[in-house]
Amino acid sequence: MAGKCVADANFADVVLLMHFDGANGATSFVDVIGHTVTPVGAAAISTTTSVFGGASGYFVRTSDSYLTVPNDPDWNLSSGDSTIEMWIKPSDQVPEGLLTLSPTTNDEEPDLILSNNNLLYMQDNGGQNNLATSTPVTAGSWQHIAVVRSGTSTLLFINGVLSGSGTVNAFKNTTNLLYIGAVNTATNGTTYLYSGYMDELRITKGFARYTTNFTVPTTPFPNAGP
Repeated sequence: MAGKCVADANFADVVLLMHFDGANGATSFVDVIGHTVTPVGAAAISTTTSVFGGASGYFVRTSDSYLTVPNDPDWNLSSGDSTIEMWIKPSDQVPEGLLTLSPTTNDEEPDLILSNNNLLYMQDNGGQNNLATSTPVTAGSWQHIAVVRSGTSTLLFINGVLSGSGTVNAFKNTTNLLYIGAVNTATNGTTYLYSGYMDELRITKGFARYTTNFTVPTTPFPNAGP
């Protein structure tokens, strides 16, 4: 897919924006907002497949591949509206983490994961706040996924279709790293490694971008406001 970026009226609320663009095999991952992104294992840019830009992030479970981003108040989504969204193309169907905050103790951290039946889960690992989609993500295909906090509701979307909702709030604030492509817990360390491709990752803090079914983006996420 290809397209031209347009202005984002809510760009001021964006706290993480990664296009995963670059040369094949590159290990430099850029956050447009300016956070430092560190690759681990075989995490690299791949030009094999992408949604936009001709490249995507590639993660290999057997090589313990994932990304880390230093702690920042930007990752505290425990109150107020927010939107986490990305394009993913999983390689297989096993439990794997897409985005998580590393906990300080007691495994109390927010996890965005795929279950072994490829349902999308937003959960408070170690707690009781779990929400899942009613439809699965398909291995081997690109899909847009989004987790939205709107008021007291958490909404899960797959390809623009609302597939799970509830009043549970799985978001917790921790003081450790943000993990992309893995779950990290106080008890088990880095686990549930993602295997596959990821493109156009965006976290918006303070704004619920989607509250009903929507048409998925047809251009890369904009790098600027109007």
